[in-house]
Parts: sequence; C-alpha cells; structure tokens
Amino acid sequence: MGVKPEERSLEITREDTNQTTWLCFEGQFARPQRTTGEPDDFILPVTELEGFLLSLVERLREIAEYVEGEKNPWEVIQDKWFELVQLKDPPMDLIVRHAQRYRRLVADVASRPRRVLSRRREMRSLTAVQEIDDKCIDWLVRQPGRTIAERAGPQQRILAVARYENLNTIENRVLRDFLSRSADAALLYARANTGFEKGPRWRSVSTYGHECGRLSRELRTVNVGKPSLPITPNYVLQQDSRYRKIWRAYRELLKKIEEKDETWRWQRRLWADFCSLAVHISLAYLPDCERLSAATLRVAHEQARGRWSRVQDQAGLFLYGPRTRRGQNFVLSPIAITPGSRHPKI
Repeated sequence: MGVKPEERSLEITREDTNQTTWLCFEGQFARPQRTTGEPDDFILPVTELEGFLLSLVERLREIAEYVEGEKNPWEVIQDKWFELVQLKDPPMDLIVRHAQRYRRLVADVASRPRRVLSRRREMRSLTAVQEIDDKCIDWLVRQPGRTIAERAGPQQRILAVARYENLNTIENRVLRDFLSRSADAALLYARANTGFEKGPRWRSVSTYGHECGRLSRELRTVNVGKPSLPITPNYVLQQDSRYRKIWRAYRELLKKIEEKDETWRWQRRLWADFCSLAVHISLAYLPDCERLSAATLRVAHEQARGRWSRVQDQAGLFLYGPRTRRGQNFVLSPIAITPGSRHPKI
C-alpha cells in the first residue's frame, strides 16, 4: 500500500484502449507527514501506530542477532522473546549511534563551516578598492580624465574586484539537510520511547536532536539552502576529513528513511510476520503443550517486502493435553494464511 495519504489511490491506464481504472486501498494507514510551517520548524507528528511499527522492526532485528548461526533458533527465541519486553533502555537505533558518534563533530562543523571566496566586479569607492584586474583597467582607461580621481567621476567610484564569502556550497547544504533530518529522527525516536526519559540513551538522543535543530536554523539564517536530491558528492564531501564523516552519516540517514517508508508500505506483512512468530512462541509456553516438530526458521536483519522471518506456512506441530480434559489431546499447528494458499481444513 502507499506510504503517503495521496498514495491511497492507484491509477491504471491501458495504452491500447486508453481505458483508466482507479483502485483504492482500504484500511490504509499513511505515514505521518510534517505539519505546515517554516523549514526546520516543522513538528513531526508521531502516532501510536508509528511507534508500534518501529518497535516491531527493532524487536525483529534484535531477534535476528540472537538467532544468527544457531542450530535451534526456536529455542533461542523462546528464551529471549520475553526478556526483550523488560528493556531498561529504548532499543538501539541509527539515531542513537549518530548521537554517540557525531555530536561533537556536527557542532564543530556547523560552527566553522567551509567558506568559499567568490569574486565579482562592481562599482566601488576609491577608498574601498583592494583589487583590480585587466578588465577593470580597460574600463578605467576608457573613462574621461587624466588622473584616477578624475576618471572616478563625481561619485569617486570605479570598477573593481570585490570578494565575498559564500557559505551556500553543496557540502554546507548537505550539512544543513543532515542536521534537519537528524532533528526529525531524534524527535521521532524520543516520542516513540516516552517511557524511557530517565535512561541515558533517551537523554542522549533528545539532546542531540535539539542541538541539530538549533544548528540547522543557524545555517538557514546565513542563507545556506537545502540540496536537491539526488546529490552528486563533490571533492570536499569525499576528501575533507570532517565533511566526509557528515556525508557518510547523511547517506545512512537517507537509507534509514527509505527503510521506514518500506515499513509503512508493507505494514500488513510486518504485522502478520510478527504475529506468526508470537503465536508459535505462545504455544510453546502454553501449559501441557509439547512441541513435536518445528519448521526451519531464519530471521533476516533487513526486511524483504515486509517479510523478516523465513519459515514454512505450517510452522510446527504441538501436542496439547489440557488438565481439564485428561485422556483427550489436541494437535495444534499454526498455519500462515496467504492469498491462494488457504488450507482446505480451515
């Protein structure tokens, strides 16, 4: 489904007949958009669903780390599943790593951004002239008079070279966009983890976000604009020791935003994937329930069209003998229902 509210409808046109069909996705939950306002002063709304989806992604990523290389991943997941609920710190995220690594760097670069001297010819008073070139001399000799003062005319101004500091370079535009996006990401992380305000990780991200927002506004006041995507990195972004780190962190942040868009786009599969694992684990914890067999499980570190786990539709078999019905057992099997593969007995 679409990520933005305007992507709820899909237009399909057949070229041979020019016939147009509109499709509308029902039950779409669009990703929250920025509110209107001045650039860098936007408030990014965070809904309960936003925080819920992001927490699911982080839970699945942590599980993927636990089960990597394990011969029996189901046993490992059972041990770690409920431990992850008792977290004392909010989950690790890209913005957490950026707050730990780049807080001093962004403050240093934003306070001393790279300046480029630009030169242009303009009429300047004789007392303010510092440099002239060949074209300025050609202009001067064409003016009437014998001395420079006479040639300068009644206003005593001649054509001269003026130097100006230019901050609106591509590397500074990348810096400002990085700061603005980092402030948004930090705000989103802080609001999605409001129960951890006293933790050092939460405070670090919150402080980093406020600092990035302030520095971005300062760059805006000195007429540093936003870059137009896609960006082709120049020599400074690739070779300068400070800006090279900013460029690497900026690309990581853009990739993270694309991943969040994918999370919203495949939100139904993400939820179904999570539920499939949760049901299997819940059956294993059920009293008087014995797992007879389990399908091979793999949990990826990144999603593939909304799917994180790799497991057969029939995840396992359980033998359930409740105490209230001694002598009568049940065979339970969680089965994933996908379009076109509905189990005939359900």
